[in-house]
Amino acid sequence: MAVSIIPDVSDATLGVALTLAWLIVLVGSLYQYGYGTRSREWFYLTFSAGALWLAFSLLQVSTAFAQLRRSGIVALAVVVFCTGIATGVRWWGLRNSGTDARAEA
Repeated sequence: MAVSIIPDVSDATLGVALTLAWLIVLVGSLYQYGYGTRSREWFYLTFSAGALWLAFSLLQVSTAFAQLRRSGIVALAVVVFCTGIATGVRWWGLRNSGTDARAEA
């Protein structure tokens, strides 16, 4: 008889938990950047990583819905993924520019 330490959790349940967690990360990074406690470089890095993981989480959530809603959630995941890539490219450019990101903010 095998004993499992990890409970049996569906992809949708895990996706909802991860979606909420990454939304909190994105809102928190926006809040910190808005109040000047986080540099632009760190904001782009955090936002890019958060958006990529949020897109992945949305794909997990989509498994719990019917076809029409699933298509909408997948489309949203694609938009969020592209936003994460674009933000990552901006972070990469800012990182390689040699300028102080705090001075630009």
